[in-house]
Amino acid sequence: MRIRRPKTIDFTQWHKIVVIQNNQLGDAVISTGILKAIREAFPEAWIAYMCDPVVADLMSVDFVNDVISYTKGMAMRPTVQRI
Repeated sequence: MRIRRPKTIDFTQWHKIVVIQNNQLGDAVISTGILKAIREAFPEAWIAYMCDPVVADLMSVDFVNDVISYTKGMAMRPTVQRI
């Protein structure tokens, strides 16, 4: 039996990152730390945050390039393709 090693991911090639948050305010507030860490790890990347329209205005922070309002039930593919 041959053991396969996982492929190494070259994170330097990541230019666009989309973080999708389906829940409400509390989860969005907690995710700001994660978004800031992503920005520090990928300073040149374009970062978008997809979230509920209720919290979209609160997520306009300097370490996120774009905030996209998304409600459950919306077709996600056209929304992501516009990115």
